Amino acid sequence: MKKSLRRWGKRALLALVVIWLLLVLFAHRWFAISRTSGARDLVVEGWLYAGGCDTIAAWYRSGAYERIYTTGTIRPFTYYLHHGDTLIIEFDPLASGIATLRIDGLPHASARILIDDSDTIAAAPSADGIRFALRYCERIRITASSADPPPDGQAVIFAGHLAINGVNAHASASDIRIHRANGSVEDGSFSFAHEARACLIAAGIPETSITPVPASLERGGRTWSNARAFAQFANANSIGHFDVATMGVHARRTWRLYRKAMGSTEGIGIRSIHDPWCPRGRWWLRPFGWILVMKEVVAIPAPSIIDDDQAASRSVR
Repeated sequence: MKKSLRRWGKRALLALVVIWLLLVLFAHRWFAISRTSGARDLVVEGWLYAGGCDTIAAWYRSGAYERIYTTGTIRPFTYYLHHGDTLIIEFDPLASGIATLRIDGLPHASARILIDDSDTIAAAPSADGIRFALRYCERIRITASSADPPPDGQAVIFAGHLAINGVNAHASASDIRIHRANGSVEDGSFSFAHEARACLIAAGIPETSITPVPASLERGGRTWSNARAFAQFANANSIGHFDVATMGVHARRTWRLYRKAMGSTEGIGIRSIHDPWCPRGRWWLRPFGWILVMKEVVAIPAPSIIDDDQAASRSVR
């Protein structure tokens, strides 16, 4: 009996070693797949880091792509404001109900909240948050100030978690802008699609070449939600061939989900962007690399589990 247990124990250990070796040797190259389609349209998953945006900008400058589409679900309401900056949130239709807002910041910093140019609320940084009523509100202005502005130009106020009746204000606002103290104006980032667009513009891609395609979070996860939203957009705009760019080992699952959403395996390519947290050849030396790879291993059945009736209508080709 003991010999049998030892024998099975050795076999189990050997099996684990073999599995470990297979993962180290082949997992990254299998998951981080790149298969371009030759299309001139590129869809960019909106959770890229700045280095990934630089990579895409280099592809654009090389002439590989003419048009960029960014995808992503609604982003948490978070904005950093410097001394003298004003964040403007507009609503159409008008907003009514209870608003909650969290204000954090440096010592000596404060915020002035102006509701429809009439009601003013003075707010100091507080972990408890601020609650105020809205009645057919068209506009909220949040202006940051500091009695002792930092000389290095550091942000003094963090405006976070603005919700209307418990719902992220990004879901109901019609326009968000930041009027900087230096006179410049920046668009707010409603979604990760908008945030990626801003990153790509900063990397040198003309803003006229980038179209954000935001998505609502659906059953099936963020990538499926992005794929569904873009498939609907592509069908409405006669886009039949495109590549998708995403981070590292997430590429294979992304590719499968976009093809499922489009209802075809033809004309849809994938490009894996270098992931510094899970680099090819050294990913297994990093704990986070193992987390990312094992996440993809567990998610292998995901595209097959999604019901066919969840897929978007077939694309036009």
